[in-house]
Amino acid sequence: KLTGWRAGQCNTAVRDCFIAWLNEFGGGNRELTQLVARLTDFMEINSQTNRFINTGGIGDSSTTHPRGVAGIYKTERYDSESRWKNGDYYLNGAAFSSEICDGIGKRAAAKLLIDNGYLVGGKDNRQTHQVRAGKNGGGRYYRLTDKWRGGIQ
Repeated sequence: KLTGWRAGQCNTAVRDCFIAWLNEFGGGNRELTQLVARLTDFMEINSQTNRFINTGGIGDSSTTHPRGVAGIYKTERYDSESRWKNGDYYLNGAAFSSEICDGIGKRAAAKLLIDNGYLVGGKDNRQTHQVRAGKNGGGRYYRLTDKWRGGIQ
């Protein structure tokens, strides 16, 4: 006897450990679940704050913005009566990497979120969009869909 265990006892121990792990973490795509939870939490906390620069006609986008800006909120006029449609949120690369990915590769995370409808893919198979932001400059951003509002689906 090498271990001192009875025959079959190690098989039972391995099965019990696996069942405990499965009960704790569940099945399915764990990375997607983590990403969506981070995205949802981040947006619920920050979507209505000054971490997103408003580039449309709602609010004043000419003010000085604090450090830690996470992206832009872009609104556009949609009719002749000066009504505004709901805007789109765009995350900058720094916020996406540090606040959403957190240990998951940026490209793999973006692909997973695009494939599952949480991000809108860019032109020519790119994961980001080139966005002009008026006086605030512009750059490449990850464009969110409204699916983040519902959590994991």
